Amino acid sequence: MEGANLSGDLRDPAKSIPLGTLAAVSTAFLCYVLLIIGQGATITREALQFDMNVMEHVTAVNGWFVVTGVTAACLSTALGSMFGSARILQAIAKDNIFPHTGFFAEGTFKGDEPRRGVVLSSLIAQGGIFLGNLDDVAPILTNFFLCTYFLVNLAAFLLELGNCPNFRPRYLSLIHISEPTRLLSISYAVFCLKKK
Repeated sequence: MEGANLSGDLRDPAKSIPLGTLAAVSTAFLCYVLLIIGQGATITREALQFDMNVMEHVTAVNGWFVVTGVTAACLSTALGSMFGSARILQAIAKDNIFPHTGFFAEGTFKGDEPRRGVVLSSLIAQGGIFLGNLDDVAPILTNFFLCTYFLVNLAAFLLELGNCPNFRPRYLSLIHISEPTRLLSISYAVFCLKKK
């Protein structure tokens, strides 16, 4: 989703977003496969089954590589979400989709960066932090992300189904094969959410 949020900065988004998505997913898949093989070859079965912090225990420098990697991944995701949501808010305000959002339509003079949206996003993020317990925030965030991905996939599916003239993806195989699959899997995930 971060690639789609930044599509306005790309020269050819219709080409760059699918290629970037495939490259990112392929790279992550390769890293996970190498991690699985490496762990299977070097860590005992009991440690893999019962030690939840096994990665910290077996890496060099007393596990600081793992802590640093997790911290960097969390910061990257948080900043990407915060700036992506600010760009989406700016686009919504520019298109005047919701009334009284015109304040967020203006960006910086150079680059049209949505600073007002970033401030609002950071205030909302701070509100989530002030709740104090990540376990209280996680279900809310999970539901927002599930709804977002569901609606994006539903919109792409309906645009393809309706033969909308302004919807012309270059990678048709991604739409024809993966959209129904993703819609079904996300719908299944929504219905399988565990209630407290």
